[in-house]
Order: sequence, then structure tokens, then C-alpha cells
Amino acid sequence: MHTVPLIATNVAQTFMRQFLKPRDLCIDATAGNGYDTVFLCRQVRDHGQVLAIDIQASALEATARRLDKEAIVSGFQLVQGDHSQLDSLVPEEWKERTRVICFNLGFLPRGDKKLTTQSATTIPALQSALPLLAPGGLLCVTAYPGHEEGAQETKAVDTLFSNLSGESHTVHRFSTLNTTRPAPVVYAVSRLPTNA
Repeated sequence: MHTVPLIATNVAQTFMRQFLKPRDLCIDATAGNGYDTVFLCRQVRDHGQVLAIDIQASALEATARRLDKEAIVSGFQLVQGDHSQLDSLVPEEWKERTRVICFNLGFLPRGDKKLTTQSATTIPALQSALPLLAPGGLLCVTAYPGHEEGAQETKAVDTLFSNLSGESHTVHRFSTLNTTRPAPVVYAVSRLPTNA
């Protein structure tokens, strides 16, 4: 069972890697323990920028420690805030220029499992994320339906993305089917170039 979340992580990173290049702007909207932040920093290198956001101070502290451990000393900014306020947390000049935005939903690993992302804030956050994307950019979301709030949240994310126009976005959904518990779901939502 432990390999299923790992597969989801690998799928998400494979998608993001295809969209990212040095100098890009990207956002880790749920910094958690910093793994996605480190991944994004490595992709965009010294001349890119990564904005890492989390509502929990402990998550940002863990992210800072991970960045330090990985010897990443520049090209990122850590911001404490609710991802539902994403639009106000992102610099104005990033709007419609952000190449990748990632969300890793659920609770902070090794943290308080009672503190979890919820559909009431996640859906507004995702709605705010979509117009931040540059044409050709990617919104990558990993959801965890294996707990009660996660199941409701995944259903709400499904509904949101299912209703996106195929003329403006393509949406892919990946999950493992043959498991005894609901597996993580990876959504890859790409904003179509304006001339598509």
C-alpha cells in the first residue's frame, strides 16, 4: 500500500517536469514538508522563482529545513497563508505568467491529522489558481480520498474540473484502481495556449 502514494507523487512530478524549465515562475500552494517546493526549485534553477504557501507555520518551518538540507538558498519565497486567498498572496506580476501550480491536499505528514485541507477552501483556491496560469501552464493537484474529508474534497475537485471547458483547458485524472482503499488521485489541468 505504501507504493501507491509514491506512484501518485511520481506521476505528479512527471507531469510537472514536462512543463517546467529554468527561469519559470511556479507555486507550491500547499508546502507541507517541502518536497514539492524542493522539486520545483530544482526544475527552475537559480533564475526561476518558487512561491511556497502553507497555512501552518510548522509546515513552512519544515519546508525551510528541507530547502536548507538540499542546499537550496535562493529562488524561493515562503508565505504563511490560506490557499483560498491565493489570488491575494501571489504577486500581481505573476498573474497569467505562472508556469506550474501544484496542490498536495490532505493533512501534513507526521502532523496533526485533524488539520486537513477542506473542499470549502480548496475549491476557491483552485478557482483562483486557474487564471494565474500562463497559456500552456499546468495546475497539478494530488487528492487523497482515503479519509472522510478527503473523499468529499476529491469529489468536489472532480466536479470542478469536469465542468471546465475543453476549449480552454485539458484535464487528465490518474489513480490506481485495484487497491483495497481509495487511492490518491492526480489531476493534471493544462491551460491551452491562446492560439489552440
